[in-house]
Amino acid sequence: MYTTYTGPQVRIRPFRDLAEWDSLACIGIDEPGEHWGPWFESVQQNRPLFNDYSGMNEQKEYCMAIEEISTGRLVGEENIHPHRLGAWLGTHVLEGHRRRGYGVEAKLLAACLLFDNFPLENIFAVTLAGHSRAIRGLQLCGMQPLGCEATSYFSAGRYANRVYFNLSRTAWLAMDYRHRVHRS
Repeated sequence: MYTTYTGPQVRIRPFRDLAEWDSLACIGIDEPGEHWGPWFESVQQNRPLFNDYSGMNEQKEYCMAIEEISTGRLVGEENIHPHRLGAWLGTHVLEGHRRRGYGVEAKLLAACLLFDNFPLENIFAVTLAGHSRAIRGLQLCGMQPLGCEATSYFSAGRYANRVYFNLSRTAWLAMDYRHRVHRS
């Protein structure tokens, strides 16, 4: 099984240890997103979950580090939830590294990881309807909109619509991008 996927700008890989994951988690909690709002759990509450998230099997959610190639610095994390014939992706890029294409590339790398290693037919992602950059990023990954769930998420003092996206194995197989990814 390949566990590290490298593109032109970033690589996704397992976190080395709890300390590395913890350093990124602390920054992420200090930088709540303008769209999703603050995290509801502290780093201390999430530490016991690290062993569950760092595994690679179909029964668990797991988390991959997003590493900037040019500097070797962590710039975010890719959360992956494989489940039977589908999987969910969630990308978090730290504030200082956004708007550089890192999230799009990390999601494409995660699609390669999932379709290479699991018998999946679809990968799904969700974002808030008002989060235009995330919507555009999902579209750039080749994901297609599935629909909208009205007023289903409480964020920034109000309810927001969630928009769902999908990338099928068939669409992924037709992508040129997957041939340029280094797997190790």
